[in-house]
Amino acid sequence: MNKQEKQIRQRIVHLDLKGAPPKIQYLLRIVPLIRQWGATGILVEYEDTFPFRDELSFISRKCCYSSEDIRALQDVVRTEGMEFIPLIQTFGHLEYVLKHKEHAYLREVKENPMSICPSNDDSMPLIKSLIEQIMGEHEDLGFIHIGGDEVFCFCQCKACIHACKTISKQNLYLTHMRKVIDFVSSKWPSLKILLWDDMFREFSLCDLEELASAAECVIPVVWSYVDNLTDIFPKHMFEKFGEAFEEIWIASSFKGSAGPTCDWTPIPHYINNHLSWISLVNQLPKETKKKVRAVVVTGWSRYDHFATLCELLPSALPCLAMCLATLKENYFDDEIHKKVSQNLGYLRPIQLEYKPFMQLDDNCGNFPGSEIITYLTHLELAKHHIKMAEERKDAWMDTWHIEVKKDVNICHTDFACSMLNYALQIYENVRSPLQECLSFHFDSDTVEEFIVVKVNSPTNKALDMLAFMRSIKAICSRTANVEEQR
Repeated sequence: MNKQEKQIRQRIVHLDLKGAPPKIQYLLRIVPLIRQWGATGILVEYEDTFPFRDELSFISRKCCYSSEDIRALQDVVRTEGMEFIPLIQTFGHLEYVLKHKEHAYLREVKENPMSICPSNDDSMPLIKSLIEQIMGEHEDLGFIHIGGDEVFCFCQCKACIHACKTISKQNLYLTHMRKVIDFVSSKWPSLKILLWDDMFREFSLCDLEELASAAECVIPVVWSYVDNLTDIFPKHMFEKFGEAFEEIWIASSFKGSAGPTCDWTPIPHYINNHLSWISLVNQLPKETKKKVRAVVVTGWSRYDHFATLCELLPSALPCLAMCLATLKENYFDDEIHKKVSQNLGYLRPIQLEYKPFMQLDDNCGNFPGSEIITYLTHLELAKHHIKMAEERKDAWMDTWHIEVKKDVNICHTDFACSMLNYALQIYENVRSPLQECLSFHFDSDTVEEFIVVKVNSPTNKALDMLAFMRSIKAICSRTANVEEQR
């Protein structure tokens, strides 16, 4: 990696508030830190944590942010000299709206609330209302992000299928997004409009130019969160984007791309994603490379509105600091690792990967919410013990040996039971202090969800497995007694 290559100077950190939204006091504390670590802006995705009003008020969750909260967040972002960008989904990922019976008729597919139907006359009025209400709570914006990604349910209803007899599926997508862009640019003409790129990566230059011409400045945000970006994108895609658009942004991730049930943040995965992005951008043709102006460092909290929680924001902050340092320096090495660790208050370099049976000590940093990482270490250890028990069960207590041969090595059963008992003890010890810790940073809904899914559910799984093991031991004991009597 060439350490002298020019860095991407705009680094925008994405806050995904549709999962485990922190209390506003927490967000106000970490924004200055994020700026110190190298961020130049914040991209905020509210979904149902926004305080919708009037005919849209039923969309908001019980523990949503207030107008005062949103103003306070904007104020601290601007005080730090950073860009504030709201993200409003306008095509796919509208589950938080379309799941309600009031708007279910706008779904592209009746059974799936993910995507809105672009052919329904009531779709645009709803989207305009969402945009107007969110924009009404924001001031002095330079950018707005209108989403547009992962429209998986597309051109499947009767109206859209009929429309696609005269226009292509691509043109149907373009028509809908142009309506959104036209609305935004007519009401807020000075705004630059961002949209995710995945739905138009394969589009022709002509179609891309049509999208680009819809407003004064339309900016594609090219995203990918894999470790190695080699051959991920269509050939010459960036060159076509460079011809069609005045500006290109890219998007990496610092949490939320390591698996939908991931709790412990695997820092090497995220650093590799950033290093691969740096390499890809540096290999672009000179004129195309000059158009890459910003990187959005995404931090997903759920894979979609209905998914379980993945990594919590506080526990992923060390990873964010590492990734921002990597972007600033255009490389990553032991010196950056050591320096970031010291800045976060670690006595020794941050543990980059979770390792079973790693020692718990005082090396947990002093940034807001750092104590959560210690509890996550306990939960990972409990999950590891359950996994070991499950492996013994699958390998030595299978249906053949239990029901047919009636021949089981009780030593393996005893080992599995000890693993499960150890895991259960961890969950019992950690439940109350973890709940108290989470309550300091998150609302009651988030705390309840985390405890139910991440503690109670695996506890019940371990108890069920333990009951199974004990039944096996009882069967083997009875079989042994019969054999002795013979």
